[in-house]
Amino acid sequence: ENRITLCHASYERDSENARRLLHLRENQVDQEPPSSKRSRPMLQPFWSSEFSFSRGHFVLNVPYDPHLCAVDQQDEELSMTLRAFTHGYDFYTPTNGMMFRLVTGSSTNKGSKTNGVFSGLINEDADYPMCDGKENKSRIRLNVLTEMKSEDDVPSWDETDKELFGAGPVRQLKKFFSCFGVHVRQLITEQKLCDFVVSGNLHDEFVGNMRSNGMGIDYDEINFRFHELISIHKDNH
Repeated sequence: ENRITLCHASYERDSENARRLLHLRENQVDQEPPSSKRSRPMLQPFWSSEFSFSRGHFVLNVPYDPHLCAVDQQDEELSMTLRAFTHGYDFYTPTNGMMFRLVTGSSTNKGSKTNGVFSGLINEDADYPMCDGKENKSRIRLNVLTEMKSEDDVPSWDETDKELFGAGPVRQLKKFFSCFGVHVRQLITEQKLCDFVVSGNLHDEFVGNMRSNGMGIDYDEINFRFHELISIHKDNH
């Protein structure tokens, strides 16, 4: 059975013609996993807002940032991914799909029910007046807190509760960027990360390095930098 794997992000120009890291749904992978991984969750780089469950301490350690007004789902998922990574959390794709949701810009749909699972309406054209004019300010805050921009790169930013909503103490963000091929200064990403993830090679390379307390992967033991030719090198060895 196919499973959706969240493995792709790239720098694209947005509506303001600025290059920013985007996590587009249409670029994620929906395909059958390798036979050795069909009966178990498989490691993936990114967190999903559409289906996520964990121990309760996740929401205590990585709470939603209420100061990111008007950011979109892609910003939300990247923010949570990067912050959760630094708190020591890892993300796995489930063995099979069990839920879906209906995303629409039209208020005429009421959601639907298939195979006994309800999909509520998500209206992405909804208007939130309290956030008018705050999108750019929020995105600057997100980028600084996740070290995709330096404080020196921006004239000012909202520093409210930055210790609570910034990076955690377990891992460094630069380790995420190097392991998954994100070049935040050059505004580019390595291509073909999804090939490496969906093949199960990422899972096999990383999950053997669990911390002694069993709480996530010990990235201090991982000396790995993803580049787009990595799958070719692995196939030749």
